[in-house]
Amino acid sequence: MLNAEQAEPLTLLVISYFFPPDFEVGGNRVAGFCRHFPEFGIRPIVLTIDQASCEAVDPSLSIPEGVQIERVRPEETILGRYKRLRVAAYDSVPLGGSGDHDSRVTPAKGSAIRMLRSQVLAVLQYPDMYRAWYFPAAKAGKRIGATRKLDAVLSSGPPWTSHAVASSVARRLRLPWIADFRDEWTIGPWRKQMREEQGTPAWRESLDRWTEARWLRQAALAVCTTNQQRDAVLAAHPKLKRDRVITITNGFEPQPNGFAIGSVNNNQPKILLHAGQLYGGRRIESFCRALAALIRDGRLSRSDVQVRLLGKVHPDIQRGAHNSAGELFDDKVIQILPRIPRDQAQSEMRKADVLLIIQGQHPTAIPAKFFEYLLTGKPILALVGPGALHDIVLQTKSGCVANPTDQREIEIAIQKVLQMKTRTAEEVMLAANQFNFRNLTEQLAQQILAVVPR
Repeated sequence: MLNAEQAEPLTLLVISYFFPPDFEVGGNRVAGFCRHFPEFGIRPIVLTIDQASCEAVDPSLSIPEGVQIERVRPEETILGRYKRLRVAAYDSVPLGGSGDHDSRVTPAKGSAIRMLRSQVLAVLQYPDMYRAWYFPAAKAGKRIGATRKLDAVLSSGPPWTSHAVASSVARRLRLPWIADFRDEWTIGPWRKQMREEQGTPAWRESLDRWTEARWLRQAALAVCTTNQQRDAVLAAHPKLKRDRVITITNGFEPQPNGFAIGSVNNNQPKILLHAGQLYGGRRIESFCRALAALIRDGRLSRSDVQVRLLGKVHPDIQRGAHNSAGELFDDKVIQILPRIPRDQAQSEMRKADVLLIIQGQHPTAIPAKFFEYLLTGKPILALVGPGALHDIVLQTKSGCVANPTDQREIEIAIQKVLQMKTRTAEEVMLAANQFNFRNLTEQLAQQILAVVPR
């Protein structure tokens, strides 16, 4: 452990669009680091959006005590005004991001309107839909640097606007920059799907790749969340030095009273819970068909299980699920429920019998919810192809894995996971301790202190 009393703490400007009490889960990783940085010789100053600009606020999310936070409001933009004034035209899924999108009101592929729209959005949403924060945040970051001695800058994305701000501030103040890539940007497996859905212009694809390469060259350290993601980044950018790209996984915040193990539910129906949004490649048609087949063949009764999808579901995914097993929705065997504050969601996790992760074919990512699931001791059913999530579920012996498009494999996995028991606190501790945010922060702090001249 680094002794923070041995030297003056390093002052780190942390730039993150998402930060508590913002509902978005990406802010929890940043908050976890900031909470523990002072223990390891780093004093964080957080630059984030103002609370009024958060899409949704969760009052149950704690803000790290003693951390200086500078909140800056995004500026008004042409696109922002247009979105507020439009009445019923169509919703857009932003480049590099996600959102509610109804394909029924999207201009047809190849149409002049669609082509014009994609060109306009490609300009107005560079590097992503959060560009309105760029100029106010960059100005604020440079102001902070003029009034405080900063030693380094750390940014976390997505949104990629956070990295754009950090790149500008670090260049202007001549500071080392640590770029935390919570997800892939230009090399992610869902990039192709977004490109096909949105008709992204080729010039914008090239611009994004050029921007990512420039950021990685500038950054003193690039942080990935899985080794698979790190390998993909190094393969896409072979000139990068391997020691400048590291892995710090997502994790969980240690609780003062130990692990909050869920209670054992011996009643029927068995509850299968998915907490979080379903969008992009997280489709559930095969899962719905598998559950319907188990019930139809008498291997499960309608009264045996109840699936609760807790959070927003993309309209296309919802329609596909209804088309696959509409009777299960009609009978409320599968229910789509509104999102709830994080503390309430965690309570629902502990009450459930099985926790679902719908990840699709995404080989490099482990969603943050996995670590929250892990702490409950409840068995996990992950619908995901080969890759990081598949491996960690098996390594931690926390549940079952099935190919998200293989109905037969999903049927077997559902039956198997329903027979699994809630694990003990000792079993959870053995599997989860390596993902404690305090331990992860120590690893990151050591890497930062090694690349920042003092």
